[in-house]
Amino acid sequence: EILNYKLYGVLVGDLIYDSYLRYNELHTVDLNDQKFLEFTENCYNYFVSVKNIFDKNKVKAVILSHTVYLPAFAGRYALKKKIDFYNCGITHLVKLSKKNFFNDIYENYKKEFNNFPKKEKDIKIAIAKKEIKRKLDGKVSTNMENLKFSPFSKKKINNKLFNKNNKIKILVASHCLMDSPHAFGPWHFSDFTEWLEFLGKISLKTNYDWYIKPHPNDMKLNYKYINSFLNRYKKFKLINAVTSHHSLKNNIDYVVTVWGNIAMDLALLDIPVINTHPKGRFTSFNFNYNPKTISSLKKILMNLKKKSNLKININEIYKCFYMHHYEYHNSWLIKDYVEVMRKLGYYNKDDYIIYKYWIQNFSFKKHLNIEEKVFNFI
Repeated sequence: EILNYKLYGVLVGDLIYDSYLRYNELHTVDLNDQKFLEFTENCYNYFVSVKNIFDKNKVKAVILSHTVYLPAFAGRYALKKKIDFYNCGITHLVKLSKKNFFNDIYENYKKEFNNFPKKEKDIKIAIAKKEIKRKLDGKVSTNMENLKFSPFSKKKINNKLFNKNNKIKILVASHCLMDSPHAFGPWHFSDFTEWLEFLGKISLKTNYDWYIKPHPNDMKLNYKYINSFLNRYKKFKLINAVTSHHSLKNNIDYVVTVWGNIAMDLALLDIPVINTHPKGRFTSFNFNYNPKTISSLKKILMNLKKKSNLKININEIYKCFYMHHYEYHNSWLIKDYVEVMRKLGYYNKDDYIIYKYWIQNFSFKKHLNIEEKVFNFI
């Protein structure tokens, strides 16, 4: 009921839920907790105050940095009133709609790539191939601005992490437990904790070797919960969050994630990955398992075979890689976002340093170029 809750005809339940987790650094919601009831009441007051702004002013557009958490209500309410809503950040500028009010619409990736002319497709695949080679060689690459070293690092390979037996081996790639479980819309579970509890119960019914790898975001909350999880589900063994992907090759039979980038990374190593979110990052392609319901997810997990029958098409990965890292998450304000953020220090991204960098590298020519891009887009 909370997740489906609407106010003024606008879905707000997911905003309340995800904000409660994030603002309070929690991994799940207790509906009977007085703190949660008070938080929900404060959310209601916030939504009313936002509506009052629209009632008292002629709002032409809403520009936000996110399409999740409480502030996203202003954008959703704007769409309800047929007012423009833009999501703007250092890597993206997106116009939202009543139908699509989340920043990323992954189910369009394949269709849009297939609409490119043949010559363009060849160029884009060549770009993806070149960057993927860098990734596989362990070089810092796209989507690694927050990591100290590449997950493909060949210096971090450890083949002694896994039991030497003939059992099927499953790795669960966890997520940051408080980081917006509804970032891409509703899915099979209320949050990442419910998802992990589901997998824990599945583990008790199987004769597999189970492993869990925490999210690279080194947050105490994640480890506190995972330690509790390991105490209750004894079949699981903890794997270091910075374990090289190459360590998994020939050692892990299947990987389970909700929507992690690891799903495309490991497909490159011919490791079958089972996604859980029906509209996750890579669900428009066929290089992962993409069950659409909980029952189909459970059926897959309960009937795994040592050798997967999933046929991974490398050309599908090239297409998806290009769409994910270049077509939609390109550096429109800064020439190379990953390189710059690694130079400045990713955890300085919310500090004054990014403004200092911007001013030092500013030019009127650059300003006119960006202005033209925005003008053409709008």
